[in-house]
Amino acid sequence: MMSRGFAAAAEAILLLGDSAPQMKGRGISFSPPGPQLSPELRIGVFACRCNDSLGWDRELEQVIAQLPENSGVEYAESVGSACTPEGSASILRTIREKGLTRFVLASCVCCPLDLICSACTDQRTRLKAAIFQGTGITRAMAETCNLRGEALALLKSDPALAISRFKGLIQRSIRRCAHLKPLPTPARQYNFTTAAIGESGSVLRSAQALGQMGMEVFVFGSPEQPLPSVPDYPNVHGFLGSCARSLKGTVGDFEVVVRMEDGTSQVFSVGAVIMGDSARKTMAYMPHPDMPPHEFSYSMQDKGLSGIPFFVPGATSIPGLLLASPPGINLSERLKGTAAATLAVTVMPRGPRQNKGYTVSIDKDLCRGCGRCVNACPYRAVSFHINSLGAGYAVVDEALCKGCGNCISICPSDAADSPYRDRLFLEQIIEEVVARRS
Repeated sequence: MMSRGFAAAAEAILLLGDSAPQMKGRGISFSPPGPQLSPELRIGVFACRCNDSLGWDRELEQVIAQLPENSGVEYAESVGSACTPEGSASILRTIREKGLTRFVLASCVCCPLDLICSACTDQRTRLKAAIFQGTGITRAMAETCNLRGEALALLKSDPALAISRFKGLIQRSIRRCAHLKPLPTPARQYNFTTAAIGESGSVLRSAQALGQMGMEVFVFGSPEQPLPSVPDYPNVHGFLGSCARSLKGTVGDFEVVVRMEDGTSQVFSVGAVIMGDSARKTMAYMPHPDMPPHEFSYSMQDKGLSGIPFFVPGATSIPGLLLASPPGINLSERLKGTAAATLAVTVMPRGPRQNKGYTVSIDKDLCRGCGRCVNACPYRAVSFHINSLGAGYAVVDEALCKGCGNCISICPSDAADSPYRDRLFLEQIIEEVVARRS
């Protein structure tokens, strides 16, 4: 059903004609950097009472009132409901009037990141949007904690425990607030040309649909079958007798090594790749010249089976590498190819890629170039660069990184880390847990 929906979307784009997006050549996708974090620490605390729906205690109000006196906090207050327009506007106004450079937002929000997960609710997403979108307040200034779930929910059943948790949660958040770091701003080049590899009906239909949408397409033969004829479609360029041999790169920046009809080899730069069934079985994906070919996954998730990233039909574990005829999908070759064209269009950016805030960074001075992170990354977000001494070090493409942490867990030199929840943060958590238990 998903593939049928993709195919229908492609047909709708074609019906739009000239109003459909036409991306050609190259471009750059980036998010303008947010306000820089001030070196001056002026911390504010805003505690949301959630409309007193779970109750509120006078002692909690006293804790907030005493914060500016003995904890290095510039300003502290309780807010009736932070997620309402009035509540969020009051917080923003206070941050500006008091000149706060960091603040604790104790509400139902778990994190300030540009992320919606299974824990998010309408209130949480509405509050994050109201505080951080188009306000000049950067997410790097905020330390959030789930006051509603961790403390307020216990007020009726165990008031003493609720107050104790409230105090601990606020104090820990204030300490972390003083160590907040700027969030990275991903920027990367994009090539808007698509390579279609193979001679099957689904591959040629993908090329035809993309060409009709105004996008440029290169068509090559598969490793075992040179391209027998050149398709006559608008914006589609076929290379007679060509055979695609290997592939490297990721979305927006693929390199396809092609053996031409005269026996020479050429390298073509493209932004997305659509493979036919024969190419899927025989082409080599080379993440790095000094590393063996990488096997990419394309199977859908099965219930109860872990370790496989979620893919829509036709997608693979390598962003931008798509299948024209994914196995196990009971559709005609035409519909499969049309659906693949939709996926190729959607992987290209329509605007600036927003910072996610939970991506991994690698310290090149600590990296020893072992390549474990390259093999462990299911999203091909890690690549190798060569320094002036000829040694390799890993680099994470922040636009592709999903923050899964696989590379962090296996890095032998502690070069890989997450700026928002780094190793220092985890060590502090462990120290506090051990201290409380002892």
